[in-house]
Amino acid sequence: MQKTTLVTAVVAAVVFAVAGYIVGAKFGKVTTINLAQKAKDCRGHDCDVMIKFTCVDDLHPTTATCVPYAENDLILVSHGKKIEFNLDSTDDFKFDGTEGIKFTSANAGSFFPCQSQGPKKFKCENNLPNATPSEMYKYSIYVQGMIKVDPFVVNY
Repeated sequence: MQKTTLVTAVVAAVVFAVAGYIVGAKFGKVTTINLAQKAKDCRGHDCDVMIKFTCVDDLHPTTATCVPYAENDLILVSHGKKIEFNLDSTDDFKFDGTEGIKFTSANAGSFFPCQSQGPKKFKCENNLPNATPSEMYKYSIYVQGMIKVDPFVVNY
């Protein structure tokens, strides 16, 4: 009886090991994307922010294999100045209609209105009152067919 149980356990372990190897090899590798975090100081003037892409396969970039990111993931801006977001891509990547850039922090959307300037450009204004204390505002980057990304703007 103990011999049968031992043989059954060994056979089950071998079957699960082989199945795990086949399933693991079939689904491929997991890719981790690490991006350098950089800030851009635009206090006192309008600001240009480049939206770049990191892709699993740089030779064949697609919306399924690329992720957008702000070249500077933290932007320092002043009252009354504009922020222009541009897609840095020769591929067919485009902002997602009227939601290409959208401020998502509480009440930030009314103070940072954004308008499309074409498929690869969005312009936002900092309409916060002058007396507003410094604060971080999260915004989202929407590129057609890609996941949403959420960096920050700091009002100074």
